[in-house]
Parts: sequence; C-alpha cells; structure tokens
Amino acid sequence: MMATSSLVIAAMHYCDRSGARGAGKAWTGSRGRRRTWENPSHIDVNTGFGGDNDPIDVCDIGTKVCERGEVIKVKILGTLALIDEGETDWKLIVINVEDPEAALYNGV
Repeated sequence: MMATSSLVIAAMHYCDRSGARGAGKAWTGSRGRRRTWENPSHIDVNTGFGGDNDPIDVCDIGTKVCERGEVIKVKILGTLALIDEGETDWKLIVINVEDPEAALYNGV
C-alpha cells in the first residue's frame, strides 16, 4: 500500500460504471493515452484471474465534491480487488488532498 503517495487523477474517472458520477469515462492523460489499464493477459497471483481490460477504477471516499473533468491530487489509501465475471477489477481507494478530512486518513 502507498498510503503517503500522491497521484493526479481526473475527477471524471470514478469507480461505478452503472451511472455514478463519471460513469464509464476513462482519464486518458496527456496525448490521449490511458494511464492505467488492467491487462487481461496478466494473471494476478492474489486473485488468480486476469484484468478486466478496463482502466483501473478510482474511488474517492472524501466529502469534497469535484467538477466533472477536474484534475485533482489524491492520497492513495489502499486497493481493493473484485472478481467480476471471472476478471480482476481493481479499485484504488483515495481521498482528495484538499478534502477537509484528508489528514485524518492514511489507510483503509
């Protein structure tokens, strides 16, 4: 876990593809290249399954509401691996460093 690391993400790339804010939108970063991706050919040693061929999902647990497409700096609190239809679906659990409660969280 990288509890003290920071990562710049786009606020439109959050975890729920079913209709939550930013659903189904992937941050492409500079020059239109995806920065994170779950490789279906790589079998994860912990889950025994390959990736789901999607960008890695980011779940912000904070209270600060961001605008769609806003780029924010976050603190990584942990990761979560879900098995979805025989594929590993990774989630990064983060909090916006500008969230009023960010200093209270260093891991999950």
